[in-house]
Amino acid sequence: MHLKQRVRDLVSAGFGRRKIAAELGITEYKVRAIIHSIVTDKLREQPTNDFSGRLRVNRTRSNKEKKKVAVVLSDIHIPYHDRDALSIALAYTKDIAPDTIVLNGDIVDFYAVSRFQKDPMRIDTLQSEIDETRALLTLLRDDHPKADIIYVMGNHEIRLEKFLIERASALTSLRCLSLDDLFGFSSNDIQFSDTSTMLGNLEVTHGEYARKNPGSSVRGHFDKSASSVLIGHVHKLNTSRYTNNWGVHTIIENGCLCGLSPEYSRKNNWQQGFSVVYYSPKNGEFIVKQHNIVSGVMITEDKVYQCHGKD
Repeated sequence: MHLKQRVRDLVSAGFGRRKIAAELGITEYKVRAIIHSIVTDKLREQPTNDFSGRLRVNRTRSNKEKKKVAVVLSDIHIPYHDRDALSIALAYTKDIAPDTIVLNGDIVDFYAVSRFQKDPMRIDTLQSEIDETRALLTLLRDDHPKADIIYVMGNHEIRLEKFLIERASALTSLRCLSLDDLFGFSSNDIQFSDTSTMLGNLEVTHGEYARKNPGSSVRGHFDKSASSVLIGHVHKLNTSRYTNNWGVHTIIENGCLCGLSPEYSRKNNWQQGFSVVYYSPKNGEFIVKQHNIVSGVMITEDKVYQCHGKD
């Protein structure tokens, strides 16, 4: 009986027959016979409860809890935004009146100070990019006077800083050239982060990896942080889940609200859209719902959003 108990314990610990035989100094045949005997004994045991044909489940209760709601918009690339996609995203955001709006980087394109070759047909000036971006921020604050609005820096916002450092380093100390003064963060009560922000247990950051396959870019961030994260940057809509020693984690790639065929990337695997995050202020648990915009149309549970002029 002592030997049978030893085998039972080792099986429960995940040992295979070969390892059990080596551990106990017996043959694999003997181990197999003992395991068979254990299984037979188990089958002969009388059930501890009466099944009676009903599904055996535990009693469950649900508690109402007010969740925080956040809308995450990424990669608008003003002034090269898609007017339909942005209009739909703004209309939906106004309808649900979120607690928080996260502008997750590359809201402005800053094409005029890009190091890449300029298209002579793109005549928009740096001032027009700044003016239109500032107009967006003012509109959001007017539509959402009580919401927290958080602007997270993206790689396109960094373009101006790089331009000043490389071309006019003496001007970098001017406050009038800071993003705060240019875009009116303070006057619109908008928080600015040059790294990321947290929505419950979900980190929201613009992102630094741009890999080909959907999900692979945000997986690079997950491999570094081993926690739930949402990124923009790659203009894709994608959600995956991973389990590690610290639990189950959600990793998200957010869609874009810019045009889908810029001159530098005529063919691409981009999707327009955005994410809505519902999270608990008590324990940080969250769920993410992504909204896809296709050809100027977005379908939700109870509405169809479509710009005027489209059938």
